[in-house]
Order: sequence, then structure tokens, then C-alpha cells
Amino acid sequence: KDDPSLDVYGPLKGILSVHIQLAGENLLVLACDMPSMKIEPLDYLVQLSLVRNEDAFAFQNDAHVEPVCAIYTSRGLKKIYDQYNAGQLKKHNLHYVLESLDTFYVPVLPEWKRYFNNYNSPEDLSSL
Repeated sequence: KDDPSLDVYGPLKGILSVHIQLAGENLLVLACDMPSMKIEPLDYLVQLSLVRNEDAFAFQNDAHVEPVCAIYTSRGLKKIYDQYNAGQLKKHNLHYVLESLDTFYVPVLPEWKRYFNNYNSPEDLSSL
């Protein structure tokens, strides 16, 4: 459940709400509108996060960053939460958050592109 004390909206509110409850945990975020996602890209992202030291890990699908298929480390989320508490978080969108952090961008492999399709309506889902 979103923390009602947070004056933030969109996916960031949910992510920060979980961070408040589980401050020491890294979060693997996956949007519910990506039902075609498979384990291979997620496993790859997790493995990278275990050997690298960035604040966040996000896929980059050509020119588009995928902020809701990403790993946000507890360290990175603490930075964002501290900015929020200090009144210094200028934007509440996840692209801005990723730009504010030390983020490692992982190119989407050609064979993974279909896993990143978004389905936002019943009509979209009927194509599955």
C-alpha cells in the first residue's frame, strides 16, 4: 500500500513506499503492463547488479529507457528519499530519478525486444 504521507505520485510513490518499509533492500521493479517479460533479461539485470556498484540498473530499448523494468538499490533509493525529504526532488518521474542516480543502462538485446511490449488495454492483451 502506498504511504499516504508521501506527496509523490505515479510509480515513484509506490517505489518509495516500499523503500520506507524495506529500507535496506534493493528493489527489482517490473511493470504489470509487461506480461511478455521473460526471466532471461531480469536474471541478466540481477547478475549485473551483483557485480557492479551503481545506484540503479535500467534497460535501454533503443533511445527509450525502461524505468519500470529496473533495479533500484537501497543506496540509490535513500538518495532519492533524502532529496524528497529535503524538498530538493525537482521531478517525481522515474526518468528523472534514474538521471539523478548513478545508473547503469543495459541495452536491450534484439531477441529481447518483444519482452518489453506494453499492454495497456484489453485490446492490447488480445494480441498475446
